[in-house]
Amino acid sequence: MVDTLEKILNGPPKKMVITMHQHPDGDALSASLAMAHLCQKKGHCVDIIAPNGYPNFLGWVPGIDSITIFSPAHEEKIQRAFESAEIIFCLDFIPLHRAGELAPLIKKSNAFKIAIDHHPDEGEKMDIMINDLNAAATCSMLYDLLFEIGEEALIDKRMATYLYLGILTDTGCFRHSNTSAAIHKKAAYLLDKGLDGNQIYQAIYGQQSIDRLRFIANAIMKRLFIKKEKDAAFFAIPSRDFKRFKMRPGDKAGIVNYALDLAGVRLAGLLVEQYKGGKKQVTISFRSIGDISVNDIAWHYFKGGGHKHAAGAISSLPLEKVVERFEKLIEDVMPAGKIPKK
Repeated sequence: MVDTLEKILNGPPKKMVITMHQHPDGDALSASLAMAHLCQKKGHCVDIIAPNGYPNFLGWVPGIDSITIFSPAHEEKIQRAFESAEIIFCLDFIPLHRAGELAPLIKKSNAFKIAIDHHPDEGEKMDIMINDLNAAATCSMLYDLLFEIGEEALIDKRMATYLYLGILTDTGCFRHSNTSAAIHKKAAYLLDKGLDGNQIYQAIYGQQSIDRLRFIANAIMKRLFIKKEKDAAFFAIPSRDFKRFKMRPGDKAGIVNYALDLAGVRLAGLLVEQYKGGKKQVTISFRSIGDISVNDIAWHYFKGGGHKHAAGAISSLPLEKVVERFEKLIEDVMPAGKIPKK
């Protein structure tokens, strides 16, 4: 698979589309920009397309303005890009439903499809699937890929910024369970390319808007539910809070960790009510520590998925019904952390 990818990269110029999952995070955005940087260096024509907007705190990332965000105003341009694409890269996701509005365009396209991801594939099939469930981040996989195909010389300061950013955010600043000695070695190599790690940290985590800070404070004061006897806690946030505090979809990133960081909590959730296509839906983020697999829990109760300690799902049920189901799963699963057999 890697050999085929190397031949494509080093072959004649092709029209390429690089895309990512909806509500793109630091890893998805950085991986997409890193792959675009690589492909452009190789002479290919690249369009980077996102299903929806990214968090405000990532607006500083070099080249982020080159990403086209799906919207009615850009729909014709995006459709042309997919129709003319010879290669489509799906980065930081494999199941097409995770691409939101872009999923039908990817499915319809006759382009050669390449996925690079570290989440479960859920049975999706593409022409090339490079999938490592043990990888800390898709950017970590791209780092390895550059060395594997002999292109490590392309890791200049800009490329290093992308790879470091993806690793930093997906490891939770090197504090999640996916952090390893190997990840620290990669980070050290990237820092040697002239990066200022503190500056990148401050750009992500030290530039919060007062609206987002108030949103978080409101969530902690009014939307946090703690189940001490079950070692669990979760947020349930209605859509009106997003409107009140002028939040963008990506601004909810990291809020679930406020619940997980509570003493004694081993299972945390973030239930967020939002509008999609004029209809309400609830996005669910799961986090855990220890032996609790939220990947299994997300699938069992909401047909979602992800990693052992970080997973997600989407429900079309009203928020109050999702809260009821989440409270039931806490009763069923915690504190033992095991899904009951049917």
